[in-house]
Amino acid sequence: MGQFKDSENRQWNVVATIASVLRVKTNAEIDLTDPKEAAGINDNPFAFGDTIYELCSPQIEQRGLTKEQFLDAFNGDVIAAAMNCLTESLIDFSQPLRRPNLRLAIEKKGAMDERILKAQEEMFTGDLMERGLNLEISKAQETLIEICGMTSTSLPESSESTPDP
Repeated sequence: MGQFKDSENRQWNVVATIASVLRVKTNAEIDLTDPKEAAGINDNPFAFGDTIYELCSPQIEQRGLTKEQFLDAFNGDVIAAAMNCLTESLIDFSQPLRRPNLRLAIEKKGAMDERILKAQEEMFTGDLMERGLNLEISKAQETLIEICGMTSTSLPESSESTPDP
């Protein structure tokens, strides 16, 4: 069981059981037993919101909250914490023999995400952006030279060589 706190400092328990996973499948139309669908909620905040709402719905009802009140207490940090809880709960929900491979796949995806973020950061702040900008400037200069070279005409002869009428 994973626990997280929302932005209102309320603590929530995330437990994947047959009943809660079935509730998500029935009400949110997301099959958490399908690895592709389960992975897809990581990139879709609306699907994630529906999923976490269904998983926590007994607690939400017990506290007398609406879905909107519950989801209004989710910001980026809360989403990250709740996603980690959901991931751990789904691993615990899986059969024991599959758990090591699931953990490994999640670790690999996390490492890949970190590499992508690092590459993006380098692109915007480092040498990569400067090299890209220099490349664009070079291309623009080449294009100007081509345009100017193609449209230029020869200079008229000087007036000294032109006979007087």
